[in-house]
Amino acid sequence: MSSSSPQVVDYLATRHPEQIARFRSLLAEHFDRIGRVDDYRWLVYDIYVRRAKSRSTADRAIAAALRSCPPLRRTDHDTTRADADRAELEQNGKVSQR
Repeated sequence: MSSSSPQVVDYLATRHPEQIARFRSLLAEHFDRIGRVDDYRWLVYDIYVRRAKSRSTADRAIAAALRSCPPLRRTDHDTTRADADRAELEQNGKVSQR
């Protein structure tokens, strides 16, 4: 499998080569890959931004900034969400304070 595309796409390419070749062609033509979430247990998620026909300087700056961001870790979001949920429950008196 290629390290440049998620496993699901690589797998589908073995079963539907023409469709996946077209998918990859359109993706390369119209989108910029700006990141990857690769620490999820079963799947890898590539993150893309649509390439405008005439991209402004601001659009290019945003895309560059997004590319330079540290990778998103699934546990970061889960921990933050879990902490927020717990705080809300504590505020409503549904669980005891830590």
